[in-house]
Amino acid sequence: MCFTFKTLGQETVVQLQFADLAGIMFHVFFVLSFGVFIVIGQDLLLNLDCSSSVDCIQFQIPGSPNVTCLDSNCSCLDINHQQVPCKPRENKISNIIGGKCPCHIDNSECNEEEDICYCMENFTAIHGKRACVKETLNLGEICDNDSQCLKNNKYSECFGENGGAKMCRCQKHFVEHENSCISAVGLNETCESTEQCNNHTAHSKCWNKRCICEDTHVTSKDILRCLEGSGYEDPCTEDSQCIHLLGPGALCYAGVCNCDHRHFISASDKEHKLCELRIELGQYCREHNHCYQYHLNSNEQTMECYHSKCHCRKGFFHTKNNWECVGDSAVDIKASAFVITIALAFLY
Repeated sequence: MCFTFKTLGQETVVQLQFADLAGIMFHVFFVLSFGVFIVIGQDLLLNLDCSSSVDCIQFQIPGSPNVTCLDSNCSCLDINHQQVPCKPRENKISNIIGGKCPCHIDNSECNEEEDICYCMENFTAIHGKRACVKETLNLGEICDNDSQCLKNNKYSECFGENGGAKMCRCQKHFVEHENSCISAVGLNETCESTEQCNNHTAHSKCWNKRCICEDTHVTSKDILRCLEGSGYEDPCTEDSQCIHLLGPGALCYAGVCNCDHRHFISASDKEHKLCELRIELGQYCREHNHCYQYHLNSNEQTMECYHSKCHCRKGFFHTKNNWECVGDSAVDIKASAFVITIALAFLY
């Protein structure tokens, strides 16, 4: 008996024998796997996402200017103004980081051994892997996202006004001092001496005619007090106390400092504990150790670097939340039940 399956617009005919249950399971699994493979393959081969028509120039057909960004996707017209599939102008498989060489994205380079494009050292991929930007920036430098600024200054942010270029600057209630962001306290009062500040707010000092908190303290939300920085599992009242010692991934929860769900505590000795960012599925990488999950031991590692992305290693599969990988034993049970259900449907 024959059954016909439609997979990605194509018909696939599979012959099944009712007497051969194992054969049924194999064919069903093959068809489903085939469909998933094509989808993944298309994603790796071509990325048509765009934020402006500039992102689509690489698809422009010689002799025709008709390429534009429409509904966040590149739309291509031929010289007769008929819509056609977008194809790269140059003879390469991919237009994104993680695709085949040659590499024409600024600050990218070709790994000749793998024949794959990566961002250069100290750069990371953004905008759907269409651009490479510096991982770490100083105050006053043009930025794309907060993480670039936070790596150098835990109280900084990437900010721009009225559509202008965004730059790394200190967050609200913090002022720049020797390329660092320090806590400002008081309602913009001027000062002439540290004693003047201390008379108003404990643990403050005068700097550049402005009252700021001492290095060991941080300003409160109401900017009227200087709160002492708190370490891991130390008492706290505000998030800023935890961030002061543990980094941007820290928070004050139930009266003690801890790391949020995207971070983990990194060191065993209390003096050097920091909240480090967890490596997530799909994160940009250049080599396998960039996907190493430091909160797990070597036997529990679940990801590796493939085409510039952290993927689940063989024997592991991603979960519904899509940021972690689990062992195949749990998935095998679900997959087997699914295949058996489909097989029984054919029988009846």
